[in-house]
Formats: sequence, C-alpha cells, structure tokens
Amino acid sequence: MKRFTTLRNASLLFCSLGLLVFGAIGTPGQAPAAQSAQAASVPVARSARVWDKPGPGYTEAARQRGIEGTVKLRITLLATGQVGEIVPLSYLSYGLTDQAIAAAKQIRFEPKRINGVAVDETTTVEYRFRLYFKDEDEVIRTKVAILGRTQPKLTAEEAAKLPERKVAVNVFFGTDGKPVAYGYVTDVPLALRARFSDAVQQIRYRPAVHSSGRRVAVTKVIEYQF
Repeated sequence: MKRFTTLRNASLLFCSLGLLVFGAIGTPGQAPAAQSAQAASVPVARSARVWDKPGPGYTEAARQRGIEGTVKLRITLLATGQVGEIVPLSYLSYGLTDQAIAAAKQIRFEPKRINGVAVDETTTVEYRFRLYFKDEDEVIRTKVAILGRTQPKLTAEEAAKLPERKVAVNVFFGTDGKPVAYGYVTDVPLALRARFSDAVQQIRYRPAVHSSGRRVAVTKVIEYQF
C-alpha cells in the first residue's frame, strides 16, 4: 500500500435539490372571479437554497487502502435552517460513510418556502471520494494547466467588501475536466459562495500528469482579484 502514502485526501460534495413546479389549468367557460380564486389557491413554492456544502475528508485507513467511491445520503433540510434526519442510501467502508454524514450536518442553507412560510424538505446529496495529489507535489511531472477562466459575477459594492479585493479558492481538478470548489482560503460571505462555485465550474484546464505518465487529480488554489 506504499503507493498511496503520498496521496492527499479530499472529497467533493454534489448536492441537487428537486424543484417543485406548480401550475394552474383553467376550465373553459369559468367566470373570471372563479379563475382568480382558483389561481389564488395554488401554492407558490421555492426549494431550499444551499449556501455552503463543506466536503468531508478521508480516514487514514481508507486512504492507505486506496478506497474510492460515492456515498449517497437522504437528508432533511428543516424549516429551522438545520439539517435533520440523515439516512445513508449507499455506503463506503473504513469510516467514509461516517465522514459523509458529518459533512452533511455542516450544510448551510435557506429553507424551502411555500407561500413565504419555511417548511421542511427532503432531498439527496452525494459525496464522491477520490484520492488526489497537490499540484505542487514532487511526483507531479506536469502541473494542471489553466486554459481559460471567468470572473465571478459580483457587483462593485460586493467586490469592495472583500478583504484586499481578492478571494483565494481551493479547487479540485479531476481527470474528467470538471473542476469543483471545495473550500476557501479567504473568508467569503455565504451568500456569495455559490457565485464563486459557478465561476470555478467554468474553468477550462488540462489535467495534471503523474511521474508515471498517467493523468491524476490534483488540488490547486485559484485566486480571483477585483
């Protein structure tokens, strides 16, 4: 298992929230008043908005054994703004399922609302565990190459409130060409993190290459200046 001793640990959280769509279908020939009353009775719903999705880390036992995979959880996002019941739908060994559960408890969100009233919502989240290197590790023969990137969409007022008008983001660069922000070196307000995450996802890059000649996943700090 020595070949895993230089590997670093990380995992990425992918959270998808289902949207409830409500519609009203009028009956031909209904009086305008009846149609208005019917429309007024249709609830207006907005799903929960996730502001922060911390990623879990590896256990040492799983890292040394090269355990990789995905843990899927069913979670309840409570009207109080807290994470409620968490039920594993898939598992990984050597403590990784527990790591995923611990990370899910740290999710920060704005609750689902129906007609403006906060309510509970049940959804699923997936934690993907992948072993990776740091881009500056000696075993990386060719570092990740950034081919193109876009700025996060902030207003001038929002940018002016950032420390030194810059933000450093920890980014996971996989071999699949899909970068993901998994943490922040700079303190960033929760309400702005989704915009930085969106910007990171737009980065185009060429994956890093290990000294063995194979492409590997790495982490790298990306800095945005305003």
